[in-house]
Amino acid sequence: YLKMQGDYHRYAAEFAQGEARASSAQKAAAAYQAGMEEAKSMSAAHPIHLGLALNFSVFQHEVLQETVPAQTTATTAYNNAVNDLPGLSEEAQADAQLTMQLLMDNLQLWQQ
Repeated sequence: YLKMQGDYHRYAAEFAQGEARASSAQKAAAAYQAGMEEAKSMSAAHPIHLGLALNFSVFQHEVLQETVPAQTTATTAYNNAVNDLPGLSEEAQADAQLTMQLLMDNLQLWQQ
């Protein structure tokens, strides 16, 4: 739920201006940060955990214009997931690997 809440406010912030943008960005940041805290209770390779980290890192890069924290979020999520991947079912591993590839794609773009 917190991921969806963060996504909603991120999308609003992407199109808003001025105070509305700042307010939506603040709400998105709070939801994503709360979600990341809650996600610590699940495997780092769990598709929901990885999807949250992916979307949070995109928010950090695109909305907040904070590339270094976005890279840190994406890199940490990827590295932690590599260690937890063998503990997942085959289906969950496939989902996780797709999201991990998206994290890596973003990292490559953000490092240019």
